[in-house]
Amino acid sequence: MTSPNIENHDSETSIDNALILTNTRIVCLTIITFGVYILYWLYLTWKQMDGETDNNHYPVWHSLTFLVPIYGLFRLYDHLQTIKTLATKEELETQFSPTLSLSLILLNFALAVTSYGVTSGLSILTIEIIQISLVITAILLAQTTLNAYWQKTKGPDVQSALFDRAELGFILLLYAIFGLLLSFQPVV
Repeated sequence: MTSPNIENHDSETSIDNALILTNTRIVCLTIITFGVYILYWLYLTWKQMDGETDNNHYPVWHSLTFLVPIYGLFRLYDHLQTIKTLATKEELETQFSPTLSLSLILLNFALAVTSYGVTSGLSILTIEIIQISLVITAILLAQTTLNAYWQKTKGPDVQSALFDRAELGFILLLYAIFGLLLSFQPVV
């Protein structure tokens, strides 16, 4: 009989405790994906919270519902409310408001719709910066609370989640889609 591989067990434990998403990571990835990182963030955090609630979580489908008009907002609110509920269950003092984060995303959508047709380069850049800032703020409000929850429930063993192949694949796929869409734009 061979003895159990302790190193392998430790690496599995460290992967299970790699839950913290840093502000820097969220800001950088949201900027380089022009705000679309929220889809991956929804996927990743639903996946992380799967064992923390009694509900079934389908991270891929839950994140993709964000793309469905109206219904996506209800799923997003459910996600944000789950984070708030977990924090409340652990008696964490937090000012996190799912309604505020949802309102920021709604404001982002409203800005996108009302700014359609803007042609001035400076105006487009300003609108994009505002939109990305709204998405970043909405995510950070929720993630700060979720990070506090992980630190309280997992203790000193909790670590920052590593940037993995799936995240890189998401970003590369996103840029391929952006490139494809831009190739159909008429050259002026």
